[in-house]
Amino acid sequence: MRQYSTLFTTLYDQPEPVGQLGDAHYSVLRATVWLSRIGRGETLFIHDFAILWDKDHDERVIWIAEKFYEAGLLHHVLLIAEHKATVTVLIDDTDWEDDSTVAKHEKCMQEAVSDSPEDTFTVCVGYFNPKTSNSLYNEHINSILDGGSANIRAHTGWVLQDGNGRSRSRGYLDGIDATWQLGSKWLPGWHRRDLAAGIEAA
Repeated sequence: MRQYSTLFTTLYDQPEPVGQLGDAHYSVLRATVWLSRIGRGETLFIHDFAILWDKDHDERVIWIAEKFYEAGLLHHVLLIAEHKATVTVLIDDTDWEDDSTVAKHEKCMQEAVSDSPEDTFTVCVGYFNPKTSNSLYNEHINSILDGGSANIRAHTGWVLQDGNGRSRSRGYLDGIDATWQLGSKWLPGWHRRDLAAGIEAA
């Protein structure tokens, strides 16, 4: 299986379009991240996220993921798509405080990719949580699929002609999450404080 980066492990890889959703295909990558947990200090997590490829399988999106990782932003990210220098990022909806949060994430992620040697990328951020039936979330994700600021269907070439573009695209995203449980998972016993204490004791 192809390894796209020394920072990430490839869990699953579709090298070309699969199925009947236009040019849609995806890969799932894994990183390790340190996150703060109440009462435990910084703890090691594994973080799984998906890359949604467009037709040309442009691997510049891996550079974008690496820049998010270096900037300490990757743990928010569940899915990344790039199409014609527009980057769509879907983040965990537990980060959703109010509408200003989108602008905050977009600003930080835009700054993270500002030094691209080849192109200028525009970052659009949306929220993703297929496990909720919250009406506000449904309105949000539907606006993304229909053509909002983070237009996931347009950016990945999912131009569907059967009149069910939203439901099929949403089902596709939900299926990726159901299969891979995207996001961060705690690794029990891996705490910076405990590791430091163990090193000192040795």
